[in-house]
Amino acid sequence: CVGQIECDSQAGRAVDATVPTAASVPVTSTTIQQVVDPAAPTVTNQTVPPPTAPPTTVLIDKPYFAVGESVMLGAKPVLDARGITTVAEVSKGPDWELQQIQLAKTKYRITHGIVIQLGTNGTVTQAQYEAVLAEVADVPRVVMMTVKAPKPWIDGNNEIIRSLPATHPNVVVLDWQTRAAEVSDHLSNNVDGGVHLSDDTAKKFYRDIILDALGLPT
Repeated sequence: CVGQIECDSQAGRAVDATVPTAASVPVTSTTIQQVVDPAAPTVTNQTVPPPTAPPTTVLIDKPYFAVGESVMLGAKPVLDARGITTVAEVSKGPDWELQQIQLAKTKYRITHGIVIQLGTNGTVTQAQYEAVLAEVADVPRVVMMTVKAPKPWIDGNNEIIRSLPATHPNVVVLDWQTRAAEVSDHLSNNVDGGVHLSDDTAKKFYRDIILDALGLPT
């Protein structure tokens, strides 16, 4: 890798949690059925194969899950280490994040909280945010993070994000755009205007405010 951001992203991908996938448990049974042969007055036993039944999906309980973009990818190792299963990638948007949440729900039962950071890389519409939230309506606590970048779409995306708790009782907003000022000297100011986490201080700060928003100790 070349440069801090690229190397942090590479390190984030390298620590993907190796958890078992959802298991398919087929229904199996064998029965013995008595069959009367009409040509002979005898009763014989025949093995009857089990009926075909759809597999039962066993979901793994996952207390905390997070999905985001390259900012979150830089903090993935420290988030995973605190029990927050994190899926993040560079230059992704609402369709990708929605797919990641849908995929997670085929493997996990998210029992306590999910963190979502969406909107750094382009305009996200109200409908796109609503589609994401519809997938996590059953999660008790949904932490929506605002976004920060010197881009024209940021304020519009953040306006929508900040309005979401009014219509979604399980949503709370973690205002990264505001809180990032507390570690401004530890962001990538000389590279991209301070979008990314440049060092361990910034990564741990990012992790700790997420833990706090989830109601966990830092």
